[in-house]
Amino acid sequence: MKDIINDRLQGISSLNDRKLLKYVLRDVYENLAEYNLAMYDKLENRLYGEVESQMDDYALYTAAEYADNVDPVSDFLHPMLEEDTDEVLNLAEISENLKSQTQPVVASIFLKCSNSEIMRILDTNEIFKGQIKTDSNSHDITAKAVRSRRYVDQLDKLYKVFQRNHVAWATVNCPYAYKFVDIVLTSPISLDEDEIINEITINLGQYEQHKQFNVVPLWNIKMVEVEERSYPCQLLIG
Repeated sequence: MKDIINDRLQGISSLNDRKLLKYVLRDVYENLAEYNLAMYDKLENRLYGEVESQMDDYALYTAAEYADNVDPVSDFLHPMLEEDTDEVLNLAEISENLKSQTQPVVASIFLKCSNSEIMRILDTNEIFKGQIKTDSNSHDITAKAVRSRRYVDQLDKLYKVFQRNHVAWATVNCPYAYKFVDIVLTSPISLDEDEIINEITINLGQYEQHKQFNVVPLWNIKMVEVEERSYPCQLLIG
């Protein structure tokens, strides 16, 4: 900018005109230009600072914990599915499923082992033995393990929320979501209408040591329902 002003001044033959323009251009305009550049740099730094802060705000953290140890008033980590805090093994729901479905899910189990070992369990399609105890009877059952989609679907749902809101998505490190298996009943069972399930046990044979009941995955997102005048909506708050 200074070089351009000097070049233009040198092209003026009149000393009085040159002196006047020198004052206007160099002493006024040049200072104004430098001030604007300084303000632009400050604005740019501020914008980049806010963008970096927002990206940090969208960082996702995950963990896994026994349901009994989950803090219901935590301001940081919350269950990926709110219903997990009510009853991980909902016996009343399972009882209804037994009466209405041919192959109901009788339990969701966390496997504390590597993903390769989980894949071996799933690929072999092995049949496991178990027992359902009710208030009046005991039923022997057989079941198999299938990959649970409950928590993986939550990640898919969150990804779509990010995309709709034009928020940059970073791959979520949530291995726990892939370590849950659903135990699906493979043997027929008939319960009386008034029969109440008290306990369900499943023996995974050689994989029994990896079995963990009542484990729930956690993340730093909480579902909040907000009532709007025209329609209800849900928000995911991190």
